[in-house]
Amino acid sequence: MAGRKQHFIPQHFQKPFAIKGYKEKIWLYRKDKPNPIQTSISNTAAQRDFYSKPSKENIPTLDDLITRYEQFLHPKVDKLRRLEIGDDIPAAEVAELVTHLAIRSSYMREMVKDVASSMTEAIHAVMSGKINGQKINFPKHHVPPAIENLIIKEFEKKKLIEQIPVSNQTVAKLTYFVLREVADELLTDARGMFDYFVEELNNKSASISYNAQTTVLTDSLAPETRVKRLSELKWTVVEGPDGGAILPDCTSVVFDGEKWTSFFLAGNEEIVAIALPLTPDRIALGLAVGVSKIDVADFNTIAAHSSHTFFLSSSCKPELKQALPKLGRKVRSQLSEMSVSAMAETVEGFLAREPDSTPSDVDQDAAKISWTSGDQTNLFSIPITFLDFKDEIFCKEVADILPSIITSFAKHLPVSGFAGFVFAHDYKAALNSIERGFETSSEITPIEDGSRIGVGMPLTILEDGEAKTKAVLRI
Repeated sequence: MAGRKQHFIPQHFQKPFAIKGYKEKIWLYRKDKPNPIQTSISNTAAQRDFYSKPSKENIPTLDDLITRYEQFLHPKVDKLRRLEIGDDIPAAEVAELVTHLAIRSSYMREMVKDVASSMTEAIHAVMSGKINGQKINFPKHHVPPAIENLIIKEFEKKKLIEQIPVSNQTVAKLTYFVLREVADELLTDARGMFDYFVEELNNKSASISYNAQTTVLTDSLAPETRVKRLSELKWTVVEGPDGGAILPDCTSVVFDGEKWTSFFLAGNEEIVAIALPLTPDRIALGLAVGVSKIDVADFNTIAAHSSHTFFLSSSCKPELKQALPKLGRKVRSQLSEMSVSAMAETVEGFLAREPDSTPSDVDQDAAKISWTSGDQTNLFSIPITFLDFKDEIFCKEVADILPSIITSFAKHLPVSGFAGFVFAHDYKAALNSIERGFETSSEITPIEDGSRIGVGMPLTILEDGEAKTKAVLRI
């Protein structure tokens, strides 16, 4: 590996996969190429200054460290390759080899770039109001705790809270529902900002992936956490598939109990089996405790589908050529699903309601909670009704506060025509359930278009032959 042409799969490890009769030639199957290419091992799986540029001050570079590590690793690889089919493999040695080959590969770097691209797609999905193909609807009946906290913090930061004679929670609710009314305009402005952010993320994805890999390798050429996990497996030499195993760019493939994937796309606890081709006719197979056998007869199909950019082979076969049009699609699809799923969980978590207070927890047949409260000195009372709502403590708190507010209004405005309040989760149903005292010709439809939402409406009713007003509010 010495020099500026730096191999991300060591030449030493490639050589058993050389074309028969040509020690230095190998078949390269590459993404977006219709046919495999016969190339020299010295030029395969290599790139100029892949790990580091030459040092100007004779300080060892990352490439120097990897070269020295290879000199230590090669005798161990040769020892493993001399084992016979069915022989047990020293777990610690093969675990270190598998981990190092995966961490140093171009696959890791390409994967990080794909994650950046997938996150871009996920961000666009969120900004367009959709995630996993579903419309994102901000809650209609409550302020999500995370948003409530953000609003309160912002008010506190600007020293506005102490200037407003109502509770922090009330301020947050009012602000939230106002923001919902102008959500379209806010999102339009925010999209411009996020488009710039996304463009910068894409532009810098190559340097991000380079820095991520070199940071990992500088810290450890074989990270201990993964080595420890792979050392817990039972390793055996098994026979390669008919015609010989290929060498994927991820070098090893993992079975997580449901599917085969690359080393990077399975967590430590998900590893049921892992396979590393040592030569075309020998595969190092590690099995988790309790797993007695895994069939690797279809290893080449598995490895080709798990590859990201290329795979290597000692032969040129039609069945291998058939994998070229789809090379890398499965990996990119997995990464995209993971990114969008992570974004969806984040959005849903951010918008989540506190436990035990969601509308879904409300019994559809729950009885109405109502109080009649009032200041008898002002000679009026206030009916207050809560529909589809079980939190009696909250209801009582609201019912205790409202009369004092109305009493204050009564000192300046006539309130004798006010027929009370109705609070409901199902706002539309509440509006259309009010006994009006006269025939109405159409159903009341409040504003609910995903980005704007109506929160209150005064309704005229006839009570004892007198026209009065009843306020219906969403909660």
